[in-house]
Amino acid sequence: MSKSSRITATPLGDNADVQASQSTWEGAFRSSKWFTRGWTLQELIAPAVVEFFSQEGKLLGNKKSLEKPIHEITQIPIQALRGNPFSDFRIAERKGWAAQRQTTEEEDLVYCLLGLCEVSMPTIYGEGKEAALKRLEMTVKGFAKDESEPKDLKDNAVSLIVPFDRNPNFTGRGTQLAEAEAKLFVGGQTTKVAITGLGGIGKTQLVLELVYRIRDRYKECLVIWIPATNTESLHQAYLDVTRQLKIPGSDEDKADAKKLVQCYLSKESAGRWLLVFDNANDINMWITQSSTGPGSCRLIEYLQRSEQGCIVFTTRDRKTAVKLAHQNVIEVPEMDEGVAIQLLQKCLLNSDLVSNRLDTTTLLKELTYLPWW
Repeated sequence: MSKSSRITATPLGDNADVQASQSTWEGAFRSSKWFTRGWTLQELIAPAVVEFFSQEGKLLGNKKSLEKPIHEITQIPIQALRGNPFSDFRIAERKGWAAQRQTTEEEDLVYCLLGLCEVSMPTIYGEGKEAALKRLEMTVKGFAKDESEPKDLKDNAVSLIVPFDRNPNFTGRGTQLAEAEAKLFVGGQTTKVAITGLGGIGKTQLVLELVYRIRDRYKECLVIWIPATNTESLHQAYLDVTRQLKIPGSDEDKADAKKLVQCYLSKESAGRWLLVFDNANDINMWITQSSTGPGSCRLIEYLQRSEQGCIVFTTRDRKTAVKLAHQNVIEVPEMDEGVAIQLLQKCLLNSDLVSNRLDTTTLLKELTYLPWW
């Protein structure tokens, strides 16, 4: 399908009554098999306008008005849905858009990628998927090895610099996670988001889960986690990052690790990245000049600026949150009783211990419903 196509009328037979509110039919819309088929990928991305209809022919909306649920269903970046050139996205990322789709003929799993890779080649049904894939690899420069991947990142196997594994007991916080995810990697700018709430409320665990969800969505995303409790821990973390990424100049005695990381991430070749500052509770650490030398900077001035990156802070102090992230502040409330019970069940070796609701509620009140990850 060419870029000049204006409208694709897509009947989604498994949708509910369009006359009802969107909340009543969106579940069926999200589960539609149309989003799982290989060839519909090009039908979704290529045209400037795509309209979605119910089985009865009623208009549900278009690609623009429904871009948020479409993005969540397909994991295709909103920039791609809005018509940004395919060259804005690395080959590996484009391949990923089709990874979970299905086709009747196995070769079509490869052929449906032709438009995304902006090439054409003969379709030979019966050759098998592997043979078709080999032909495509020969046709598209870098398809197999993704030569469009920046050299400085390709040479460094490290792409996840996070001191914690994913927490299998993570529970709840769906609203806050959804809000944070919706703010990241949208709009072609360096988005800054601050997660704030009481000490021990679960901010770090929420962001940790967010990090791994982002990695699930964007496999190539570089994630860097910086403990910002104090200047010393932050500086040491920056040093570790420069060494793990093998940034040139990191082995020099007087190297400014923060500046090296800033320059590294500010380059287009860095690709997509997410930077986390955990426990950024002291605003003075961010706005006070570190020294009196001519090259000295406030810590806040080291924050990267790149269309490909996002920065997330966790902090107990709302004023600090507003200073660092402006209007993008997400409050983490105390856990409600139901979620707290679910978490307690996950953490106990014997989940039957929570069968007595009165005793469980009493214990949770003693713990003030704070998560005990």
